[in-house]
Amino acid sequence: MSGDSRRGRFQIPVTRRGRLALLALGVTVLLVAGLFLYDYFQINFWIERDAGRLANYPVVLIQPASDGGPVRSAPRTAIDRILLAEMTRGRNVVAMSRSEVKFNLLHTRAYVKVFLETAFPDQPERTRRLVVVCKFRLGSGGWILDETLEKTLE
Repeated sequence: MSGDSRRGRFQIPVTRRGRLALLALGVTVLLVAGLFLYDYFQINFWIERDAGRLANYPVVLIQPASDGGPVRSAPRTAIDRILLAEMTRGRNVVAMSRSEVKFNLLHTRAYVKVFLETAFPDQPERTRRLVVVCKFRLGSGGWILDETLEKTLE
């Protein structure tokens, strides 16, 4: 039973330069993870900030007209064109507005809150109001509507 007490352990000699490289790698990993967590919480708090609010957002896409049907404004961005096409499909939209577009840190995802006021097909004087959160992702051909979430209904 004579011998070294370290006999079963395998050790890799690490130089001072190697320790600094491992430390730099660890700090970089923590920094990147922190940025992604910050991005995640920032977007989720932004979505929940006005939960339960049923009112128009700053950018009006469709506004009710006093003389009859709703009036569409010209879409300013590709996201506006997609919103107008997707949110009005199968719905009788009376009014529609959106919040500012919120991007993630890498600008590969976009988030928009949309206020919709829709009329019932059989009773146009009755309306339903809802807030929809739309999640977009950047594809090779531009923005693609990835997911919609109805947050608030009336």
